[in-house]
Amino acid sequence: LIIKNKPANEHDVVINEIMYLPLNDEPEWIELYNRGENPADLRKWKISDASSSVSLKDSSIVINPGEYLVIASDPQIVNFYQIPGKILTVKLPSLNNSGDKIAISDSTGKIIDSLTYKGASANAGKSHERIDTENFLYEGNWLPCRSKIRATPGMKNSVTKKEFDLSVKSFNIFPKYPAAGQSISFSAEIINSGKNEIKASCSLFSDADLDSVADKQISVSEEI
Repeated sequence: LIIKNKPANEHDVVINEIMYLPLNDEPEWIELYNRGENPADLRKWKISDASSSVSLKDSSIVINPGEYLVIASDPQIVNFYQIPGKILTVKLPSLNNSGDKIAISDSTGKIIDSLTYKGASANAGKSHERIDTENFLYEGNWLPCRSKIRATPGMKNSVTKKEFDLSVKSFNIFPKYPAAGQSISFSAEIINSGKNEIKASCSLFSDADLDSVADKQISVSEEI
């Protein structure tokens, strides 16, 4: 009895992180992530850039749902990171520093995922990370790594979209310098960068001694 994995659908496996401009002899590498519901066998899959392609191994290479696979051009990548997931060494197409197109295709030639990135010398030594694996566009969905180790191969990306993520973009008071006893009004712009809808309220506190520690609550807004 031979049990075969189901063929991967488009975007079941995505390109999740790339290192196109490494420093200090670090090899270039690409991280794949299985966001699908079934194991994906990458036997005879191909990775290509705008000018060349390379085939992965003829033997079975399985990424289970929720797993990462780091594909590096040199096994020395383990000297730069502690990678908890799977690692595959393949002579990758050279990733252009100024920008390039990367695609992964299955054994039939069907493109499973691709991106065209824009390089920047200011990001040398930092990986380029995908924000949301449910978003298949490049614009607005990739950022330089924010981790202090400059990359997160085999791990959740440092820029991964959180389930809940509220932040205050701006806060304004009118008048800016109120007189004693004068009424004031304020406005705040709050951004929800998370995946889920959030119901919240806004509280206002006084800080008479300016030590950034709330003295007492003044008011609470209605639910926003």
